[in-house]
Amino acid sequence: MIIVVSNRSIKPNATDETLFEETPNKAGIDEIRLATADYNPSTNRWAVDLRPEPNDLTDTVPPSKQLFNEVLAGIQAGTYRKTWVFFIHGFNQTFASGLQTSWQLSQLYDVDVILFSWPSNPGGFVTDEYRRARQAAKASANALDRTLDKLGSYLLNRPYEEMWRCPASLNLLAHSLGNFMLESVAREPIFIPNVSLFKNLIFHQADVNNRLHKYWIDQVEYGTRLYVTINEEDLVLKASDLINPNRLVWETR
Repeated sequence: MIIVVSNRSIKPNATDETLFEETPNKAGIDEIRLATADYNPSTNRWAVDLRPEPNDLTDTVPPSKQLFNEVLAGIQAGTYRKTWVFFIHGFNQTFASGLQTSWQLSQLYDVDVILFSWPSNPGGFVTDEYRRARQAAKASANALDRTLDKLGSYLLNRPYEEMWRCPASLNLLAHSLGNFMLESVAREPIFIPNVSLFKNLIFHQADVNNRLHKYWIDQVEYGTRLYVTINEEDLVLKASDLINPNRLVWETR
C-alpha cells in the first residue's frame, strides 16, 4: 500500500491512477486529500481509494488519524514494513508517474511510501511550464507544512507503550523541484514541528539555489541526519539552470 497526500484536483468517481488530476484542488491549493493506492504488477493496474473527508472539524478521530492507527496496527502485525519514506516528487510528474516511482522505491529499498503529490505538470512550453510548476511548488508549501504538522502531532501523542511496540522509521526524500517546496516551508514556516519526524532527510538532486542554500537547509529541523545528493548529468536541472542560474547541482564545480 502507498499512502497518498495530495492538493491536486479530484476526478469524480475515479478509483485508479487518474483520481488526482493536473490542476490544484478546486477548493484551493491548500486543500489536502488523503488516499491509499495498491498496485497489481501482474495486471499493471492501480486501485486507488479516496478517503472520506471528516464530517466536521470536531471529529475526534478524523480520517487521517484513522489511517494512522491502521498503519500502526499493520506494522505491529507485520502487514506493513517498519521503514517508511515520505516522498516529495519533482517537476513534470503526473499522479500516475508519482505512484509508479513510489512503487519502485518500495520494491528497490524494501520500504513503504507516503507520496506527497502536488500539481507539478501544468503543461505548455517547457520554460513556461517550469515557471508555473515552480510557482505551484511554492504555493503548495502550506499544504506540505500542514501535512508534516499533522503527522508530527500523531507521532508525538502516541502512548509510550505504543512507541516501544512499534519502532517505525520514517525518512524524507525530496526530489528535484520538491526541494524548492521544502525550502519554501523552511523559509516561511507556519506550523513549527513539535517532534523530530524523520530519521533521515535526503535532498535528492535539489532544484534550488546553490548560493546560501545551507542557511535554509539548516532550518529544516524535521530529522536527525541530513544528506544532499547531486547529479551533474541531470537534464532537468541543466534546463533549470538556464532559468535559475547556479542550481545546487553545480556546487562541486
